[in-house]
Amino acid sequence: MDKADSQEWKPRKLTVDETVTPVMTPSYKVPVNVKQQLVATASAGHMPGAALYKLKEELQNFENKGVIANVDRPTPWVSRMVVARKKSGELRICIVPKH
Repeated sequence: MDKADSQEWKPRKLTVDETVTPVMTPSYKVPVNVKQQLVATASAGHMPGAALYKLKEELQNFENKGVIANVDRPTPWVSRMVVARKKSGELRICIVPKH
């Protein structure tokens, strides 16, 4: 989380409709493009080693701040995580709670 993000971050209340059936989003393939040219497809969630190390570090940072919690048991709700690199080189971590 860069300085600008940490200054803008405020706790939010997530409202969950208890009548909705929990879902686990399925795996899927995503295109990998370089300069508008398709070069490969990769399974969602696959990351190069260097980026994976940075992602683990950032997730640990979020856990230490209480933004997320480590879950050590099965959970009915699982959302896709999308990771992008900001212009600053930092990671932007988002979830896609749509299914």
